[in-house]
Amino acid sequence: MINSRYVRIYQRVLLIINMNIQLLTNVIGHKKAKKVLINAFQNNKLSHSYILSGPKGIGKYLLAVEFSKILLYDSLSYASPDLMIIQSNKIAVESKKHNIISIDEIRELESFLRFTSANNSYRVGIIDGAEYMSYSAANALLKILEEPGNNTVIFLITHLIRSIIPTIRSRCINIKFNKPNENELLDILKTHINGDNNLDYKFLLEAANHDIGTAIRIYEENAIEIIKKIENCFLTNDKSCISEAVRFVYDNKDAWEILKINLIRCAYAIVKISALHCLTSERILKKAEKVINIINKCEKESLDKEKVIMYCLS
Repeated sequence: MINSRYVRIYQRVLLIINMNIQLLTNVIGHKKAKKVLINAFQNNKLSHSYILSGPKGIGKYLLAVEFSKILLYDSLSYASPDLMIIQSNKIAVESKKHNIISIDEIRELESFLRFTSANNSYRVGIIDGAEYMSYSAANALLKILEEPGNNTVIFLITHLIRSIIPTIRSRCINIKFNKPNENELLDILKTHINGDNNLDYKFLLEAANHDIGTAIRIYEENAIEIIKKIENCFLTNDKSCISEAVRFVYDNKDAWEILKINLIRCAYAIVKISALHCLTSERILKKAEKVINIINKCEKESLDKEKVIMYCLS
């Protein structure tokens, strides 16, 4: 019978050989972040805990998942018995509220990490939206970090690192993610949306304010045409899209966030375009100011979204 220790060593060697190719194929950009993890693994200096911090929607979670697959000797499945993922999902886009990560979830993670790996590798925990941990959950996590188990790794994903208590931050290696340049963002977007040769990826990225997650939602909600019509409304004062925009907000859960971004984008755009052509007028400036002020007011006072859209486009 082959000694399991030698099997594990052999598997590790194969993984090290293929690791760079796998990571670079599945996660675009973020070379420094990938290098930190690759070097730690290759030199057998992997930390028990990492914070992946940086702007939203740029690949922090994806890198954590893809690297976990390598640690677990599983290049295909997201459903490994040695991987536990805790996520703070939005309750409602309009309220911008998230589910709080509770102490019970962290205690479940603690129990999970105590068990031995199913294939003699690692046990990995990913907390996506770590800034939304409750105070008691954060303290429970701190106890895990103070006494980590053997062959366990925890990834904390956050875009608000200052919201994570200092005692947790001090026990983790912080890997900072910078926002990719436009070409890298376009490549990332194309990996998520492929096969659509007629899609204007650059326009889609601009309409999403260069946020990959928002761009994917715009595509999935079939919002590109209505965004183009809104843009045309600002440029030509054509108001034929108002009823369609209102109906879009009524029918789609992510519509307000999508249209809000583009109402503000178009407001700034008409001022910029007018200035470039020396056509800046009081009417244009007032319209842009009106749009930005009412949207800010809407966020603070929970105004009727449909009426706000009608006001902006009228």
